[in-house]
Amino acid sequence: MNIKKFSPWKVIIVMLILLSIPTLFVFLLERYTTSDENFCMTCHYKMWGEAFLVHSNIHPDTVRCPQCHANAKDFIPKDFSAHPERINPNCVRCHPEMFKKKDMEGFKYNVMNIYMPHKFHLQEVGALCTDCHLNIKHDKLRPMTNRPRMESCFECHDQATTPCSKCHQRGASEVIAALPKTDVIERPECEKCHADFASKPITFYQVDFPHNQHLKQGLSCMECHSNATKHGQIVKSRALCMQCHHKNIKKECIECHAFENKFRNGSAMEEIKGDPDPMAEIVSCDVCHAKISEGHIKKDVLSTCSMCHKDAGFEKKVDGIQKKTDDSIKDLEKLLATKKKMISDLPDTSQKEVQAMIDQGEKILQTLKKDRSRGFHNAAYSSLLVKNAKDILEKAAAPKGEKGKQ
Repeated sequence: MNIKKFSPWKVIIVMLILLSIPTLFVFLLERYTTSDENFCMTCHYKMWGEAFLVHSNIHPDTVRCPQCHANAKDFIPKDFSAHPERINPNCVRCHPEMFKKKDMEGFKYNVMNIYMPHKFHLQEVGALCTDCHLNIKHDKLRPMTNRPRMESCFECHDQATTPCSKCHQRGASEVIAALPKTDVIERPECEKCHADFASKPITFYQVDFPHNQHLKQGLSCMECHSNATKHGQIVKSRALCMQCHHKNIKKECIECHAFENKFRNGSAMEEIKGDPDPMAEIVSCDVCHAKISEGHIKKDVLSTCSMCHKDAGFEKKVDGIQKKTDDSIKDLEKLLATKKKMISDLPDTSQKEVQAMIDQGEKILQTLKKDRSRGFHNAAYSSLLVKNAKDILEKAAAPKGEKGKQ
């Protein structure tokens, strides 16, 4: 019997290959669990949904989670953080020229020619990149731009006393000059600048607006937009929209207003459950909103409610509920802004825990603001959300050992 002899080198090579397979598997698994944003989203989608992963319109595709949230020196990132102390050095690592820029020159996305002295803000004021560019990746507003918004500027600058010319020193003449001169807006003209606008999510009159569905119905851009006095100006009022959307329709209200229905039933947030509003099981949406096709007018809603609630103080009671909710939202916004500024003063060991509390408080605040009844859909649930947000935010950023004393 002939037994073929193998060269020792071949045996060694085969053994090395076999040994390298589990090593390669472990390496790839570790890379996936530390560097792949799809793995990150297995937990983080709970914070803001799938939109949390939408890639920045400004950064190239090569910029992913580790480039901002991990230590740049680590080949296999392990210590992730969303705090400015981690993100800011990563911004500067790729953008060192920001410390030299004095005005708006050289910014590809500064389409409105806004005067922005980066050097002054970074060196003189001591601002962090995330103070202005908090939405550089995770833009929670619609439409998403990933650019700083004016609201961020007014966190430091006084809105009442700051003139427009302070930032808009050259005006928007170049942009305006490039806009279409015709009064009629047509889709091909729109798409020259607004590529894929039909598929991008936007909010219109505080409701998610699907351009595609309206275009499929044969509506033209000029049905809702005009270029006569202001570029892209919306000419269709909310009342006109409702003539189609709330007239002779057979589908249930909750098909479009699922959130409002959850709020009425005390379940707008999975982590905070409340009791349904007393009217939730007794009265359907269209009982109070009987004249919705004529426009969402508070007077009409109250007149319908007053058919049963005949007590003289009913309207004042509604006003009181809404004012209480408005005041609570303002107080929470101030508290949230204060806690965000304090977090940088905390030791690294406390920042993760505190940031999670701030994120949760902000999530509750956004839920309150999303309910456009200003608390009237479910006053008790609104109060419960306010209490939870306040408790969480007051504990956040407290000095060690003093969380229970605030």
